[in-house]
Amino acid sequence: MRNILFIFSVSTALFSSCSSNENIKTTNTKTSELKGDWELTKELVNNQSLDYTQNPIKTILSFKENGYFLHFDDLAKSGLSGAIDKIQLHYRGQYTLEENVLTLNHSVNKEENNEIYDIKNISEKSLVLINTDSEKELHYTKR
Repeated sequence: MRNILFIFSVSTALFSSCSSNENIKTTNTKTSELKGDWELTKELVNNQSLDYTQNPIKTILSFKENGYFLHFDDLAKSGLSGAIDKIQLHYRGQYTLEENVLTLNHSVNKEENNEIYDIKNISEKSLVLINTDSEKELHYTKR
């Protein structure tokens, strides 16, 4: 009887510790995949595709470790004069990621804005977001 209770106790402990570690790993992996600089390469709007790969001005969405993000145009390879900064900041703010929903919170002219995106696909090199308001599909490549 003691052996059966011991085996049951060990099995229960192993099962519960594995499942909680598995959940943490899944959440951390998705968040860590999001962090970094993503370059906008394509936009799908009303079944029309807009290709940004040949554009010398690169639109970047940069996710930081502390829950903040930047959205800016990188003008470094645009051929524009030195009078324009390398980075032209559009906006910055905080982001949250819950399951497959990405929320960007930022202010423009002191007005708070929330953009909500469904993550259609995320991998080491690719991020596809769908804006829940406009159904616009944005394709990014990791820099």
